[in-house]
Order: sequence, then C-alpha cells, then structure tokens
Amino acid sequence: DLGEAFQKILDSITSRSMSMTSATLTNKDNSIYEHSSEVFVSGFATSEHLKWKGNVKRYTMGSNGRLQGAIYDENKMLLGMMSGGFGEVLQKKVLTSDRRILTNVGHQLLQIKNPIAAKQLGLDLKRDQNLIKWVVRGIKPGSKKRDWLIGDILHSKPEVINYCSGKKTCDKRAIGMKRVVFGTNHGFLHLFDKNGHEKWAFYPNELGRKDGRKSLMETLYLNNKKEGVKGMAYHPYGVDGKLAIYKLDNNNDGDYLDANEGDKVYLYFGMREGGQSYYGIDLTNPDKPKMLWNHRVSLGHSWSVPTITKILNSRGKEQLVVIVGGGYSDNRFVNNVKGRTNAIYVLDAISGKKVFSF
Repeated sequence: DLGEAFQKILDSITSRSMSMTSATLTNKDNSIYEHSSEVFVSGFATSEHLKWKGNVKRYTMGSNGRLQGAIYDENKMLLGMMSGGFGEVLQKKVLTSDRRILTNVGHQLLQIKNPIAAKQLGLDLKRDQNLIKWVVRGIKPGSKKRDWLIGDILHSKPEVINYCSGKKTCDKRAIGMKRVVFGTNHGFLHLFDKNGHEKWAFYPNELGRKDGRKSLMETLYLNNKKEGVKGMAYHPYGVDGKLAIYKLDNNNDGDYLDANEGDKVYLYFGMREGGQSYYGIDLTNPDKPKMLWNHRVSLGHSWSVPTITKILNSRGKEQLVVIVGGGYSDNRFVNNVKGRTNAIYVLDAISGKKVFSF
C-alpha cells in the first residue's frame, strides 16, 4: 500500500552512505605552510539497526580540486565510502591477528584482555569471551562473516598528526610519519597510520557495564533494531566529540618524537552525547600512548571542543591549560541538573586538575 511504499523510500534514503565531516588536508613534510595533495575523508552509512558503519579513505587531490579515483553521484556526493579504505585494511588484519584494544585504568592504558582492565569495564574474561572476541577479531559464534569494525564517524573528524615539522633537521624516523586519529560511535578512539593500519583503539571505561546497564560494546554486539520509526529513533553514541591536538618541538630539531628532550604531542577530546568526561592522551610516541588524565567536570555531557592555550598562573608562570564548557544536559539524560552545567572550566593540560571555573 501507500504506507509501505513510503517506508521503502525512507529506508532507501537512510541506508545511503553519507558524510557529515569535512576532508582533512595534510602538510608537506618539507613545508610548514604548504598542504600536500593527500586528503583523508570520512563517511558513514545509516541502518535500521543500532550499529552503523563508518570508514576513512585516503585520496589524492588533483590540480582541478577533485579527488582522484573518487566516484560522485549526480548531487556531487561521494559514492563507495563503505568499501575499501581503512575499514577494509582492518578487516584483513583481524583474519590473522587481534586488535590492540585499550581502556583506562587510573592513569594507565591496559588492553581489555587484561583481567584488571576487563573488570574495570564490567567484563568477565570467561563469561564474556564471545563479546571480547568480537571486539578484537570481528567474529561472532556460528558466523563465517566478520563484522565491519569501524563505527560511524558522525561529529568527530579524522585529524592527521604529522611528526615532521618541515625543517631539514627533522629526524629520519619522523619523515613521512603520519598518524590518523578519530572517534566513532562504536565507542572507540582509533589511531591508524596513513596507510590504514590500525595501531590501537581506545575504549573509555565510562562506556562499560555499570549499575546494571549494558555496555556500549554489548549493545552493538546484540545490534537490535531501533525502537520506533525506522531511521528516526535512538542511535547510540560513543566517542563523538571533535579532537584537539597540541604539538611542541621543544628542542627545535624539526620533529616531535623526542619526549626525553621535552617534545610533546597531546590529544584532548570529549564524548559529546556519548559520555560526560574529557580526556588527555600523550601521543608523543604514537604507537605507545600514555594516559594523561580523564576528568568529569560536571553532570552534563562533554560537548565542548577543548581549547588549548597558556595562562599566567598565581605564581606568574606560564601554564598550559585546556578550556571546556560544563556540558549539555536535559531531562532525557541527566536528572534535575539545571544550573550545574552552566560553567566554563579551565583544566591543567598535563594533570587534568581544575585550575578554576566560572
């Protein structure tokens, strides 16, 4: 009937791949000011189920400003975002090896197969072995097909960290060394190299099982259909906030790899509607990340894009800080918090401790 026909039209629209993030350009290795022709583009595909797919693809921009090898529809929308790219490279990896999945335990980052980390997430290594196997290998019992392992990149955006500043004195290790980092609504902060090889993925422990509530990964593992009208009901959120990056070449040698000499690469992000905390992670050695801090500044969701700056502290010395808002809340998510999220917080960028708020 007419209703069924209209629903099919809606389903065809909501099942299309689309992108809500802009392309990310990178700088040339030998120039601080010039962009290279390398472009990273993210996209996602909606679904009538809770789990949506996402992907990142690397393109070369031609002299005409178009992405080489990209296919567009009549509305100049990119096609084929859910094939190839980083997602396909990851699918091939899990055929032979586990992913490195980390979570925060105090000031440590531990793999989720560690008993202490599993407990932090409300997991039991024996009872939840099928769930953990799905996370690290993408396979479910009785299924021969592996799930797509990158979730939808909705409000987050891929950021490219170039570990060479462009100076001729740049360490050979840093030349061409780029890492692509982004969050997804599967609850992960992913770090890939520029060729699409995942180095690790971070799953914040606030997304684990708590107070009888299913964890986000458990919800996505079950992957039930949404309640209510298709395409118009609840969609789960994870690491959905935009990222902020601080880089310091302290010894002025052209790269950001010398932590012992004061070089720094720090990453900061919130969860947007996925959670209530802000995070700081040390990526000076990008393949061996260190937890700086996580901080819940209020009862609201952590929607702010962290602003990184320096202030003069009470002793008259410069202090690196991160500035965030108190967060968004309404009666759907947080009970009776009126007036408690209406604030600006200034946090120490290294420790995460509150410097002051107003």
